[in-house]
Amino acid sequence: MEESGKGEDLPAEKPKRVSPPEPIEAEIINDLERLKEDDRPAARPTEPLKPLLTQFEIVGAAMEAKKAAKRENNRKHHEDFMSSPGGPFIWGALKVLGAVTAVALVVWFIVSTANSVGSGKFECESAVKSQLRSPSTASVSFLTNSQSSENSSNWKHTGTVTAQNGFGATVTSGWTCYFENGVASATVG
Repeated sequence: MEESGKGEDLPAEKPKRVSPPEPIEAEIINDLERLKEDDRPAARPTEPLKPLLTQFEIVGAAMEAKKAAKRENNRKHHEDFMSSPGGPFIWGALKVLGAVTAVALVVWFIVSTANSVGSGKFECESAVKSQLRSPSTASVSFLTNSQSSENSSNWKHTGTVTAQNGFGATVTSGWTCYFENGVASATVG
């Protein structure tokens, strides 16, 4: 076997295309080149610079520069907004509006929950289901809810219930429930 030391039989490698660096990467590279060429001892780094940066170093430095620019931009916009004639007033109004909205949501939740619990809806639904042969198949709907004018803790609820009967057929029936003194009594049919 003969060996060719000149490599005449091998195809020539194609030159790799290098994309031009992004503007921020170009700035970083230029700054590093200036540091290499700078003759002032105070500007020289303590360790020698690498002749070429890896792609990861360039991208990492570019990302950090973009993050820093974004932070600075956000800070500048905040300062501009707060120094504008109505900025602090608008910021304060937004805080108050947020607090009022949060309080309104809490009050709405408490009132809607108290009305459901205090009116005996849950107890009436249980009382209606207890009257059925297949309570697990029941779907209870409320049609009317009325509070007693004589005693605010007494309620009358009416509605419909759809459930399977003893023969397995699905039947819809009306129901009435009285919630008095914390006790629910229902009639179905």
